[in-house]
Amino acid sequence: MCSMRALLIFFCLLFSKLSPAEEINSTVGPGYEIMTNKFKGNCVACHELPGRQGITSTFGPSLHGVGARLNQAELKQWIVDARKINPNTLMPPFGSNHGLTAVVHKNTLLDKEQIQQVLNTMSTWR
Repeated sequence: MCSMRALLIFFCLLFSKLSPAEEINSTVGPGYEIMTNKFKGNCVACHELPGRQGITSTFGPSLHGVGARLNQAELKQWIVDARKINPNTLMPPFGSNHGLTAVVHKNTLLDKEQIQQVLNTMSTWR
């Protein structure tokens, strides 16, 4: 006999655009860890992410399917410095300090490798 949780997971995967293997693979690894780590990307503070259950934020748009909505260049720009796309955004520039006035150190929030890892993860969310 199936548990309610197993049945719910089955139907979520059945009707999602990702196959079960893709869903599992897209929510593990360094990119996802960066996105869910409150000391690094902390994307969960504003966005709903695949694989996150419980209370999710709706401050920013859901990132479900973002890999199908945006191409690689657009995704990268949103991560590096979303102000270039929307000057009024509240999303922090994870790969740029340009124009920031209270920067304590010269490092960006995420380095190039971390940005690439996040980009790789988000690209799989179709």
